[in-house]
Amino acid sequence: MKRRLLSLLCVLLLVLGLTACQLLPTGELHLQNRLDTALKGVYITHSSAGDWGKPINTAQISAGGRYDFDFSAFGGQAGVYDINLLDVNRMNYSFYSVSLAAGDTLTLSLLDEGFGRLEVKTAAGDTVTYPGAVYQGGE
Repeated sequence: MKRRLLSLLCVLLLVLGLTACQLLPTGELHLQNRLDTALKGVYITHSSAGDWGKPINTAQISAGGRYDFDFSAFGGQAGVYDINLLDVNRMNYSFYSVSLAAGDTLTLSLLDEGFGRLEVKTAAGDTVTYPGAVYQGGE
């Protein structure tokens, strides 16, 4: 009985240690804004959704800033999502069919005029780059 209890305690401590070191994915998603302007709206929906819904951020994300999201804010399930980011100048940065999971870090930058770039670094350390459209419009 003592041996089972000790084994269970060791497993629990190992899992807590790996989570604290971020070797296991957390329930967060991280967005880094590498634009020269602040973002005011972040929309993340399943690719099958009919509209963008409400923004999931509660504050502007400054130029060069970072914002951490609770992954459950838009479903909490690993999958394929569409992402639209709206800056303070009413420019949209849209990316489609982006694979996301808890613990990922998204980095937004401008690739060229009219084209955005979204890099997704997974919790496992892999990086995938998604090109996107940049266009005027929005609230």
